[in-house]
Order: sequence, then structure tokens, then C-alpha cells
Amino acid sequence: MIKIDMTDKAKSEFKGNILGKFKALKKNSELKSYINRLEKQLKEIKLSEFDNVITLESLITMDFNKLKIIKKYIDEKNITFDKDIDLYEEFINRRIRIEHIKNLNISVCPYCNRNYIVNFEVQGNQIISTAELDHFFPKSEYPCFAISIYNLVPCCHTCNHIKSNKNINICSPFDTSINDKILFKYTPKNSDYLYSEEDFKLECDTLEQSDENEIKNTLELFHIISIYQKHKDLILELIQKSQIYTESYIDELLQNYQGKVFNNREDLLRLIIGVYVDEKDINKRPLSKLLIDISKSLGLLY
Repeated sequence: MIKIDMTDKAKSEFKGNILGKFKALKKNSELKSYINRLEKQLKEIKLSEFDNVITLESLITMDFNKLKIIKKYIDEKNITFDKDIDLYEEFINRRIRIEHIKNLNISVCPYCNRNYIVNFEVQGNQIISTAELDHFFPKSEYPCFAISIYNLVPCCHTCNHIKSNKNINICSPFDTSINDKILFKYTPKNSDYLYSEEDFKLECDTLEQSDENEIKNTLELFHIISIYQKHKDLILELIQKSQIYTESYIDELLQNYQGKVFNNREDLLRLIIGVYVDEKDINKRPLSKLLIDISKSLGLLY
């Protein structure tokens, strides 16, 4: 649901970790034989978008749009890969996963924008991360993408379990963000909506018709609308706050407390709304997209 911007640091460190294991693990005769079989199949893929032969190594940091092109070719040609070795289990250990998610600098699941994913538990001398990496294109069908960085989506356990190995047409956080293609809104049922969450409806509009099916599938798969209904109390609080924090009152607070309690208007609005108001920070706190949309409709944000 929320776009992830891959940094050069994240790509470089991930590739470095994988290539280091590549050299070590290819000494294993069974693994080396399996990789050679995969790469032999990859060499048979002839696409005009690619100047060079596709290798397992080149797929590690290949961007998502090119992965989609390869996937489409695999589907059209009904290519079936050997699956007797799980490359993800061989190459991605706990340390690499934790480092990768840290380098991506996201705190909330990009699928649901609801659950924190940067949670760490100490068990003995080990640090256990509760964040998981979902294979956007299932590794069970596309083992050649098992260690592709743009195919590994950090997410919460709930979303990973829901998506599982389903091969359906949904939005990838590495491809496009639907946060600028959908709009959450509330509609009062009667005049009591200022006092009760039962007296307004929470809905979601699709703003871009070209991707409507993909967006619809994403919202339905992760049950976004039904799950967000459980958080209407936060919307009610925003409705009530909009009656208190008028433009003149916000200006007064800025005049009295700027530089003392908060640095600027953005900081004050974050205190009022409860999330970062800059959309580039939408993946730092849960339900940011929902609360930003509602705040804009209430005039708390512009």
C-alpha cells in the first residue's frame, strides 16, 4: 500500500552480503549444481529490454519493473523451475534480514500501514526480529527471484500470512504507491457524528481508474477497509479536534510556544494529528495515510 524507496546504501549492502555468501555456498556441489540449472533456464529468456544475459546474480538488485517483465515472460512460456533447494533459506539469514529492514528505514508494514514491523526481541545472546520478508512473486513459483531485493517486501506477520504464496495482481510497495491513488473519507450519517463513531461512515475512493483492479485487489486482500473500521475512534478524535484547533487557535499556539515546546507548524500539527504530516514519512507511524486524508478533509492539513 505504501511505497518503499530503496536507497543506494540498502542495495549496496544487501548485494554485498549476498555475493559474499554466493562465493562460499557455490563451493557446495549440490547448491552449485542447482544454481547452474537455474541459470541455464534464465539464459533461455530472450527479451529486448535486456542487453545482457540474465543471471541469478543480476537478479539480486534488478529493479522491480524488469522483474515484472521477466515474470510475464515466464508465465507466458509456462517455464517451470526446479524447486528442490530454497535459495532464500540458503542466502538470507537473520542478520541480513535485520540489516536490510534497518537500511530501508521503515517502521510500519507497507501493506497495511497499520502494524509496526521494527520490533526486536532478545533471546539469550540472539536478537530476533519480528519483521518478515514477503516474496511478492512467490518463491514457490519463481525461485529465480528468491533473493531479489525488489521481490522481498518487509511486512508484518499478519500481512505476510494473508498474502502467503498467492500469485495475484496487487500493488507492490517497490513498484507504485496506492497512497496517492486512493482517498479515505468520512461521511456523516446525521448531526451526532461529532459525538459518536457510529454516526459517520468510513469509505475509500479510487482516484486512478487505470489501476483500479490492482488497487481493488490490494484493498480486498489485506481487508483494509474492514480493518480500518476498527479505528474509527481515531477519526472521531480528529473530527472533535478540528472543532477545537481552528486556524486562529493554531496561530495563537505557534505564537506562544514555537521554539519552546515545538520547532514549527509541522511539529505542532504532528502533536495534534498524531502522525508525521509530511507524506514522505507516511511509513513511520501506523495509520498515517488514513489520518492524513481525514485531517485534510477537516481542514487541519492543506
